[in-house]
Amino acid sequence: MKKSNTKFNQRVLSFTGRHNDDKSISSSETARDLFSGIWKNHLDKVRTTAGELQSEHLQKLTQIGKNFRLDENKGPIGLTLIKKDNKSK
Repeated sequence: MKKSNTKFNQRVLSFTGRHNDDKSISSSETARDLFSGIWKNHLDKVRTTAGELQSEHLQKLTQIGKNFRLDENKGPIGLTLIKKDNKSK
Protein backbone atom coordinates (compact mmCIF):
# COMPACT_ATOMS: atom_id res chain seq x y z
CA MET A 1 0.00 0.00 0.00
CA LYS A 2 1.38 3.41 -1.01
CA LYS A 3 1.55 6.06 1.70
CA SER A 4 0.08 9.49 1.04
CA ASN A 5 2.50 12.35 0.43
CA THR A 6 1.39 14.12 3.61
CA LYS A 7 2.05 11.06 5.74
CA PHE A 8 5.42 10.50 4.09
CA ASN A 9 6.38 14.18 4.55
CA GLN A 10 5.53 13.88 8.24
CA ARG A 11 7.71 10.78 8.57
CA VAL A 12 10.68 12.58 6.99
CA LEU A 13 10.16 15.63 9.23
CA SER A 14 9.83 13.42 12.29
CA PHE A 15 13.06 11.56 11.52
CA THR A 16 15.10 14.69 10.80
CA GLY A 17 13.61 16.38 13.88
CA ARG A 18 15.18 13.77 16.16
CA HIS A 19 18.64 15.24 15.50
CA ASN A 20 20.38 18.30 16.92
CA ASP A 21 19.25 21.69 15.58
CA ASP A 22 22.28 22.33 13.40
CA LYS A 23 23.22 18.76 12.55
CA SER A 24 22.03 17.51 9.19
CA ILE A 25 21.11 13.94 8.40
CA SER A 26 21.84 12.44 4.99
CA SER A 27 19.06 11.58 2.58
CA SER A 28 20.37 8.00 2.41
CA GLU A 29 20.28 7.63 6.21
CA THR A 30 16.71 8.95 6.17
CA ALA A 31 15.76 6.43 3.47
CA ARG A 32 17.44 3.59 5.42
CA ASP A 33 15.48 4.48 8.55
CA LEU A 34 12.16 4.68 6.72
CA PHE A 35 12.56 1.71 4.36
CA SER A 36 15.17 -0.63 5.89
CA GLY A 37 16.28 -3.27 3.36
CA ILE A 38 14.71 -1.58 0.32
CA TRP A 39 15.93 1.96 1.04
CA LYS A 40 17.76 2.38 -2.29
CA ASN A 41 14.44 2.01 -4.11
CA HIS A 42 13.11 5.04 -2.20
CA LEU A 43 16.08 7.40 -2.19
CA ASP A 44 14.66 9.53 -5.02
CA LYS A 45 11.36 9.83 -3.11
CA VAL A 46 13.21 11.05 -0.01
CA ARG A 47 15.16 13.61 -2.08
CA THR A 48 11.99 14.83 -3.81
CA THR A 49 10.19 15.11 -0.49
CA ALA A 50 13.15 17.01 0.99
CA GLY A 51 12.93 19.50 -1.89
CA GLU A 52 9.19 19.96 -1.32
CA LEU A 53 9.74 20.50 2.41
CA GLN A 54 12.48 22.99 1.61
CA SER A 55 10.13 25.00 -0.61
CA GLU A 56 7.63 25.05 2.27
CA HIS A 57 10.39 26.37 4.59
CA LEU A 58 10.10 23.30 6.82
CA GLN A 59 13.47 21.78 6.07
CA LYS A 60 16.90 23.08 5.12
CA LEU A 61 19.08 21.21 2.63
CA THR A 62 22.85 21.41 2.68
CA GLN A 63 25.75 19.97 0.75
CA ILE A 64 29.23 20.08 2.30
CA GLY A 65 27.89 22.50 4.91
CA LYS A 66 26.46 25.02 2.43
CA ASN A 67 22.82 25.73 1.66
CA PHE A 68 21.67 23.62 -1.25
CA ARG A 69 18.80 23.81 -3.74
CA LEU A 70 17.75 20.39 -4.97
CA ASP A 71 16.56 21.74 -8.32
CA GLU A 72 19.95 23.36 -9.03
CA ASN A 73 22.43 20.67 -7.98
CA LYS A 74 23.08 16.95 -7.81
CA GLY A 75 24.82 14.75 -5.29
CA PRO A 76 24.44 13.84 -1.64
CA ILE A 77 22.39 16.15 0.56
CA GLY A 78 21.95 16.80 4.24
CA LEU A 79 18.47 17.40 5.70
CA THR A 80 17.88 19.64 8.71
CA LEU A 81 14.52 20.38 10.25
CA ILE A 82 13.74 24.08 10.52
CA LYS A 83 12.42 24.54 14.04
CA LYS A 84 9.51 26.95 14.42
CA ASP A 85 11.59 29.34 16.49
CA ASN A 86 14.32 29.30 13.80
CA LYS A 87 12.11 30.06 10.77
CA SER A 88 12.59 33.80 11.05
CA LYS A 89 16.41 33.56 11.13
